[in-house]
Amino acid sequence: MRDVLIGKNLPASLNNPVYMVIGIFSSALVIMFYNKIIQLAKVLQLFDAIGLGAFTAIGAEVAIRNGLYQPFVIITLAVLTGTGGGVIRDVFAKRIPFVFREEVYAVASVIGAILFIGIYKFVGNEAAVYACFALTLTIRLLCMKMNIHLNKVDKLYKLYRAA
Repeated sequence: MRDVLIGKNLPASLNNPVYMVIGIFSSALVIMFYNKIIQLAKVLQLFDAIGLGAFTAIGAEVAIRNGLYQPFVIITLAVLTGTGGGVIRDVFAKRIPFVFREEVYAVASVIGAILFIGIYKFVGNEAAVYACFALTLTIRLLCMKMNIHLNKVDKLYKLYRAA
C-alpha cells in the first residue's frame, strides 16, 4: 500500500521474489508448528514489537529515499509500513487488529517516526533509522511489560482534566 501511495510502478514486495519466498516459507513453518507456536505468545509479541520498530524505520526511510521530506508524509508512511502487516495478519486471523484496540502500537510508531525526522535533519539517515527502530521498540516493550494501554492513558487524562 505504501509503494502504491508514493507512485512506485511495482511495489517492493512484488519487485523482489525473495519477499514472496520468505512469506511462503514462514507461512509453511507456522502451519506446520502451529500448536508449538501458539504456546509462545509472549515470544510472538516480542517479535511483533521488533517488527513494528523495524518496519516503522523502513517506512520512514522509504519516504526519504523517494524525496518525500514532509513530516506528515514521513510519519504516515512509517505508520502504514509499521502497522500494515499486523493489520493484515489479524484480519486474516479474524481478530480485531492491535492498532484498532487499546494497545500502544500505532502511537509507538508515530513517536518513533517523529524521532526519525528530528535525527535525520541533524545527524543523517543511518542514525535516524536506528533511533526510530530503538525508540519504537522500547515504547512497545515498556507498554507491554508495564501493562500500559490506551484506555489507561485515557483514564489518566480524564483524571488530570478533573483535577
